[in-house]
Amino acid sequence: MKTNQPLILFTTAFDQSPIVRIELGNRAGQFATFDRRDFDTPRDNGFPLSIFLNSAGPGRDYVRFSTRRFLGNLETPARLLKGAGPGEVVRYRDGDSTNLRQCNRYVAKGYAPGQSPVDDCAAA
Repeated sequence: MKTNQPLILFTTAFDQSPIVRIELGNRAGQFATFDRRDFDTPRDNGFPLSIFLNSAGPGRDYVRFSTRRFLGNLETPARLLKGAGPGEVVRYRDGDSTNLRQCNRYVAKGYAPGQSPVDDCAAA
């Protein structure tokens, strides 16, 4: 019988802080890493354990999960955990988008590929 439950590892990082590693649904043997304190919070906000790696082009892979909260049905745990809003993007200090620890994520001004800022003067 097939199960949808991913492999979840509770361990510690090199700095001895508690972390959780969740296996990516579409990449057997690859994991997304979260701080232990973030693990329960996203689940309380509708974040499922079933996560996967989604590609937005060469070198632009992001951890995502399916949701029914908004049109498009995909959300990133990084945005959810950081509370990034419109016009903000989540960046990764070490360049690894599967490292979702708080010390690795930060919010920057910017737009997703294919999107541009609204020109307030164009509507006038």
